[in-house]
Amino acid sequence: MNKKIKKNIKLTGLLIGNEKKLMLCSFVSVIVGFTFMFMVSSLSGTIIKTKQDNTVNKYGKFLMVLPDIDNESEKEIKQKCIDFKYEHFGVVGNVEYANKKITIGTMTEDMGATLAFKLIKGKWVKGSDQIVVEEYLLKLFGKENTQLPFDIKLKKDGRFINYKVTGVISNYSSVISTSYDKELETKVYPSIICGQKNDKDVKNSLVILQKKLDFKKAKSDIENVLFQNISEEAICANEKLHWHGYSDNEDMININIWYPILLGIMLLLEQAVVIRAFVIRNQNTFHLFQVLGMTTKEIKRLFFYIMQIFIWFGVLTGYILSVIIGNTYISNVFGEYGRYYLSSLNNNVLIMMIVFAMISICSYFILMGIEQHSRLFSNNNFRKNRKYRFRKIDISIIIVQTVCIFFTIASFYFMNTFSCKSENIEYYLCSKSEASAYPLRGYYIETDGEEYFGFDVLNVFDKYKDKISMSIEAETKRCSILLDKNNVDEYFKNYIKENRLYSLDESDAETKEKNNRLWKQVSVKTEKYKPVSDNVLVTVLREKEFKDFVKKKEIKNPCFENNKSKSCIVILPDYKEIASPSIKENGMIRLGGIRGDEKKVRFYSEKFNVGAVLSGSSEEYNGIEIVMDEKTAIKSRTVLGCNTITIEMKKDAPLFIQKEVDKNVMFTMASIQGGLLDSSENRESDDKLMAAYTSVLSNTILLFCAIIICIYINLSIYIDWEKHRYEYGVLRSFGMSYAQLQRKVFFRYSSSILFACALNMFLGKYAFTNGTLTSRQIIVSVGLTVGITYVCRLISYYRKKDETVSRMLSEGE
Repeated sequence: MNKKIKKNIKLTGLLIGNEKKLMLCSFVSVIVGFTFMFMVSSLSGTIIKTKQDNTVNKYGKFLMVLPDIDNESEKEIKQKCIDFKYEHFGVVGNVEYANKKITIGTMTEDMGATLAFKLIKGKWVKGSDQIVVEEYLLKLFGKENTQLPFDIKLKKDGRFINYKVTGVISNYSSVISTSYDKELETKVYPSIICGQKNDKDVKNSLVILQKKLDFKKAKSDIENVLFQNISEEAICANEKLHWHGYSDNEDMININIWYPILLGIMLLLEQAVVIRAFVIRNQNTFHLFQVLGMTTKEIKRLFFYIMQIFIWFGVLTGYILSVIIGNTYISNVFGEYGRYYLSSLNNNVLIMMIVFAMISICSYFILMGIEQHSRLFSNNNFRKNRKYRFRKIDISIIIVQTVCIFFTIASFYFMNTFSCKSENIEYYLCSKSEASAYPLRGYYIETDGEEYFGFDVLNVFDKYKDKISMSIEAETKRCSILLDKNNVDEYFKNYIKENRLYSLDESDAETKEKNNRLWKQVSVKTEKYKPVSDNVLVTVLREKEFKDFVKKKEIKNPCFENNKSKSCIVILPDYKEIASPSIKENGMIRLGGIRGDEKKVRFYSEKFNVGAVLSGSSEEYNGIEIVMDEKTAIKSRTVLGCNTITIEMKKDAPLFIQKEVDKNVMFTMASIQGGLLDSSENRESDDKLMAAYTSVLSNTILLFCAIIICIYINLSIYIDWEKHRYEYGVLRSFGMSYAQLQRKVFFRYSSSILFACALNMFLGKYAFTNGTLTSRQIIVSVGLTVGITYVCRLISYYRKKDETVSRMLSEGE
C-alpha cells in the first residue's frame, strides 16, 4: 500500500510538473474563486447578523404586547396560542412633571432588554423609591449634566413623591408600534421604570414572544396566528421585527445563497475545460502508463488525486487569504458591521468543505464506476473524423458568454441601485402612526388620543435656523372648511361632488340610533354649514420659512406684515377665479368640525382672514391646504399643535451641528410614543453600507469573470484545434488558406457571441426592471466580455499561423 501511495505521489508530481503553466492558471482561478466565495458570503453573513442585532436592540424581540389584560383573557390566549413564550410587565399609572404626563411602570432588567429599553448608563432599579428614566426626560428635568444617582420630585395622584434616579434607558419606546382601537389612560410602554410593587393598582401587560427568535416567521406569527386568535381591543404588534430583521435583508440573504452557487458554476465550467485540456496534452503519457502496466482504473485514481490536490489546496489558500485580506479590508471599510466576519467565515468554510467533500466522494464513484470514462484516457480519443462539418454555433461558448455578460451587467446594476448621493439631510417626525375616525353625516369624528407635538418643542432648533428649514403639518382633529349653505360657489359644488365623503351604512338599527343620538348633540350648529373635505391639511411655517413662501408666491397683502389678524393662505387644487366666490382674498374662511368620541361630541369652529387664494396643480396638491405662520397657529383654537414636523438640514452643515440636530430630533420624537420617525441620515447610512457591500460584490464578479473568460476561451480554442487538427489539415491540403480557415472558426465564435448577447438582452429585461441601468453601462458590460474573448481569439490566430499542413496531418493520424 505504501509503495502504491509513493508511486501515485511521484506520478502526480510528474504530471503537474510537466504542465506548470496550465496548472498555474487552474490554481489561480481556484484560489480566486474560493477566496471570493468565502469573503463575500461571510461579509453578507456579518452584515445580516449585525443588522438583526440592531433591530433587536432598537425594536425589541417580542411579537406583541397586550396592555391592561385580565387573568381570564390571558388564560384563553395561552390555550389558543401554545407555541409562544409569555412574559409580563406592569404599568402603575401616570406621574406629572412641568404639566407633562409621564407613564411609570415596573419590569425586570431582562424584560427591559426584551422591550429594547437598553440601560445606557447607571444601574437598574432595586428599591421601590428608585427609578430609571428614558434619556429624553433628563432634558425635561434639566439634569442632562447631573451625575447619577440624583433625586427628583414627581407628582402622583395630587401629591409629590421623591424618587432617586439610578439609571438612564434609551428612547426606543418612541419607535415601538402602539396601534390600538381603544383609549388608554397611560402609554403602553412606560417612560419611567420603578422598583417592583405588589400594588393592586398595577395594570398587567402580557408580552408574547417566539420560543426561538425567527425574523422571517415573525410576520406570519403575528398576522396568521396571533391576530386570528386574539380579540383584545388593545393589541400592539411589533411588525418592525420582521421588516428590519428580514425584509430589509432579504436581497442580501438571497445573495448569500446564490453568489457562491453561481461562482461555483463558473468555476466548474472553467475547471471542466482545464481537465479536458490536461487530458489532451497528456494523452500519450497516459498511453505510456498503460503500456508499462497501469490499469485504466489506476489512471483514473491518479487523475482523481490531481483534482483533489487542487481543490483542497485552493480551499485552504482561499481560507487563509479570506482571513488576512477580508478581515483587514472589512474591519476598515465596514466598521461595526465586520464584528461577526470571522465566525461567519468559519461557518461558511465548514459548510463548503462538507459540500465539496460530498461532491468529491460522488465524483470518485462516478469516475471509477462508469466504463465509458476509460475513453477519456485512451490514445484513440481524438482520431480523425472524416465527416466533420463546421458548426454554425458553439454551445459551450454561448453558455460561458451568457453567464459572464449577465454577471457583468448585474455588477453595474448593483452599483446603480445602491449609489450614494450626497443630499440635504431630512427628518420626518409624525406624532401618530395612524389615526382612526368615525363618519357622521358629512363630518368625521377623530377617535384617537390627544398625541401631538407642542409648538414649544421647536424652540430647541432656533439656534440652527441658518442651517435648517422646518415645515409643520398642524394637528387640528379633522378640520373641515365650513361654507354657509347659501353661499356655495360652482368650484366648491364640483369639488364636493368629485370628493364625496364616505358615509356609514345606517341600515343597522343600532348604528342609526347611535348616529341620531350624536347628531342631536350638534345639529343646531352644524346644519347651518356645508362641510368641504373631510380633513383640510393645515401647514404651519416658522417665521423665516413663511416669509420665503410669501415671497416665492409673490403675495403682497399687508395683513402678513403687521401680523395682528389671524391670516392664512388658502391653496385650492386647479382653482380658477369666478364671480361671487365663496372664499376670496381679504375675506373670511371658517374652519371647524366635530370633536369627541362615539358617545359624546361637540361642535367647534373658528374664523381666519384670507390673505391670498392660490391655485395649486392637482398633481402637487391632493386636497385643499391652508398655510399659516407659527404665531397665527399658536393664537388659534383650531390648531392644537404639530401633527408632523419636517426638518431639512443642509448637507454642508458642520458635523457637530449634525450630531446636535440628530440628538434633539430623537429627544423630540421620544416625547411622543407610537409615532413615526424617518431620517434620510439613517437611509444615507444604509445606502453607504450597501454601496460598499455592492462594490465588493461587483468588483469580485468583474474580476472573476475576466479570469474565467481568459482561461476558458484560450483552452477551448486549444481543445477545438487539437480535436479537429487532422480535418483542418485536410482542408488546408485542398487549397484553403490559413486565413480562410480561421475566418470560418471566427464566424462560429461571432455567431455564438451574438446569440449570447441576444439571450442576455432577454434575461436582463426581466431581471433588471427598474430602469437603473444606462445604455452605456449595458454596452460596456457586453463590450468588456466580448473584447476579452476576441483578444484571446486574436492571440490564438498568430500562435498557430506558422504551423505546416504536413505537421497537422501527421499529428492527426
